[in-house]
Amino acid sequence: MTIIAGLLSPEGVVLASDSQAGSFRGVSVKRLDYTKIYSFEFDGATVIVTGAGETPFITRAVEIIEEKASETKFHSPRELADMTEDAMNEIMKRYQVERYRQVMGSAGRAPNADDEGSPFPPMPNFALMLGVTCGGASALYDVYPDGVAGRAEGYTSTGSGSAFAEYLLSRLYRDDLALDEAVRIAVYVIEEVKKIDLHCGGITQVATITSGGKIARKTEEEVRSIVKYLDKYDSALREAWRVIAHGLTNDES
Repeated sequence: MTIIAGLLSPEGVVLASDSQAGSFRGVSVKRLDYTKIYSFEFDGATVIVTGAGETPFITRAVEIIEEKASETKFHSPRELADMTEDAMNEIMKRYQVERYRQVMGSAGRAPNADDEGSPFPPMPNFALMLGVTCGGASALYDVYPDGVAGRAEGYTSTGSGSAFAEYLLSRLYRDDLALDEAVRIAVYVIEEVKKIDLHCGGITQVATITSGGKIARKTEEEVRSIVKYLDKYDSALREAWRVIAHGLTNDES
């Protein structure tokens, strides 16, 4: 699994994720250096995209998006989101619907997904998150497993630790955040979720798009510097809460 956070700023879009991923190599194994955020520049649009769920489906969807978008001129963020929906639907058709037809034809009857040992292929289990700048407008989309791209308002998260991430984002987000502030919040959220979610880990990855369409990625060294900065003030915050709690106790007495 994974944890992903996205934030909108008047200056652009931020996506951040962990870098832990699982795969099957005879046995289940994990990697802590897996690249999860992809970035592209198309005709009229700049995009950063990431996903949560089954890695092969995510990477295949990203390939389809790149193939389709390279032949298109974009005029709005929604156009790119619609193309991402098309990519999700293509994945669904290829790896579930068409396989279902093949199995049904060979089995002589429609397989039942509830049958023990049923050959009915399961629904691809993954979701995408999309940050787009197009025509001077920035947008953030959640692309759900059913293929619908919903526009996020301000911030969003996905992955196994998203419930905790949403709580933190709701407390920290402002609609006037500078892009650097949004980056620090995104890093903080990913780092905090990694502390409690055993399915998340590795170095935090961050990518941004400015409203002018410029893509940037934070290096591991830059991320560690941000984490060190945040740890310093997190300690100060814990001390502040200690003082507040002590003062409240004295007031009550």
